[in-house]
Amino acid sequence: MKTKFIPLLAFLLPLLAVGYAGWLAVSRAPAPVSARDIFACQHHKNDFVVPDTAEVKKVNDITRKLTLITYPPAAESRDLDLKIFGQEVAAQGQSGGRRPRPAAKTAYDITFTFVSATDRYCYINGVFYRQGDVMADGGRISKIMLAEVLIIKNNISQWVPVQRPNINSGNIKPGK
Repeated sequence: MKTKFIPLLAFLLPLLAVGYAGWLAVSRAPAPVSARDIFACQHHKNDFVVPDTAEVKKVNDITRKLTLITYPPAAESRDLDLKIFGQEVAAQGQSGGRRPRPAAKTAYDITFTFVSATDRYCYINGVFYRQGDVMADGGRISKIMLAEVLIIKNNISQWVPVQRPNINSGNIKPGK
C-alpha cells in the first residue's frame, strides 16, 4: 500500500465503523409500544375466575398425594430381623443400644431445592438463592444437593437438611 492512501484509509475506517454502529442501533431497536396496548393489558387485569371450594379440595388432595409420592412414609419397624439366621441384632441405626443424637437445630429453614445439570437453587427462610450466593447473615451457600445444602459461615461448614413438608396441612385456600 502506498503511503499516500494511509490518510484516506484512516479517515474512512472510523467513518465506516460509526455508520455500521448506527445501522445496528436502528435495525435492532425494539418495536415501540403504543398506549393502546398498555390500556388493553390493564383493562382485563381483574377478569379472572376464582375456583370454588370443590376444586380447591381436589388440588389439595393432589398436592397431598404428590407429597406422599415424593416423601414416602418411613416403615414403622426399623428393627433388623435376622432371627432366621440365628442372630439377634439391635435396632437399625443404633450401635450397642445407644440412641442416635437428634439433629441439631439450625437457624435455616430450607423448604425447597432444585438441582439440574446447569443450575442449583434453594429456598432458605423464604428467600430464593442460587449456589454461591451470600445470605444476609453472611453465610455462603457452597453446595446445593437434593436433600441438603452446605452453608459456610465464619469458616464453619454445616450441612442443613431440607425440611419435609407437612402433608396434612392444606396450603391452598378456597376463594369466596
